[in-house]
Amino acid sequence: MTTATSIRRAGAFAVVATLLVAAPAAATRSATRPARDAAAPIVTAFTIMPKRFPVDAVPPAFFFIHLDPPLVAPVTRLDEPVEVAIAIERHGRRGGLVPMGTIYHLGARGMNIPRFNGRVGGRPLAPGAYRASITAGDGFPPKHANFRIVP
Repeated sequence: MTTATSIRRAGAFAVVATLLVAAPAAATRSATRPARDAAAPIVTAFTIMPKRFPVDAVPPAFFFIHLDPPLVAPVTRLDEPVEVAIAIERHGRRGGLVPMGTIYHLGARGMNIPRFNGRVGGRPLAPGAYRASITAGDGFPPKHANFRIVP
């Protein structure tokens, strides 16, 4: 699989576009990926824009998520929305991560841009450093994006 990413700036925000090109069928069979459910999606891109923002910023920050079906023969289509979980954790003072809550998003195949206003479960996040981790299925490790809440 070949991936090409481009970023275009628009003021303080940026738009990220990811293009995926599937490898030939022979190459996908020999891939070192673990076996998994053919209908489960793969998160091919995950980030947050901007990386620093206050709670309830206008316009709000957004997560960029790109979902794609797995590269197995035959290639299946992700026709139904799939629920992805975005776990928000705060960087602790001694290097650990403290769970703050989970945000759920119903994602479709391709680009998904859910808005994020800096609140989890209706409560505002305190200023500090955070990590967002996304999972969309079993068999693959979560992807992470770091961000900072400013006063």
